[in-house]
Amino acid sequence: DGSAHYGVLGTCPTALAYYEAAAHGVMDELEGGPTKGKVNPPMEEHRLAEIYTHGGASVALDSYNKPDELEEALQYYRMLASRNRSPEPDLVAAFTIANFYFHGYRGVKQDLRLALKYYEICGDHNHWEGGGQAGLMQVWGIGMSPEERDLGKAYA
Repeated sequence: DGSAHYGVLGTCPTALAYYEAAAHGVMDELEGGPTKGKVNPPMEEHRLAEIYTHGGASVALDSYNKPDELEEALQYYRMLASRNRSPEPDLVAAFTIANFYFHGYRGVKQDLRLALKYYEICGDHNHWEGGGQAGLMQVWGIGMSPEERDLGKAYA
């Protein structure tokens, strides 16, 4: 039967108008937020049922699902990536922790300010990938207030 419509009554052009309006509404909300529609939402992968089943014992859990070890790991990466580290920060650690904060990997709370901080550490020490990400964040104004935005840094 050609008269059946799924979810929206009327014709295909009528349905298209509803779907377009919904898509534009979502994009307006994303672009008006702190990520300006350029950053994906956090990627939370904890499986609470798995943690419960294994009683929270880390040895029985996958690497993304060890909440009791998260803060220790972050503290270790922060120490390695510190600008005060002699002779220079560990750029792999800086890039890793920046990605954790940018994407919200492994249960880390998404924090774009901290992501920018660690990407800038990478860029200051000629790590092209981390520096490039810091530049993009400067161009888009992500992870900073409008007053902090510095396009000179983005193109340096």
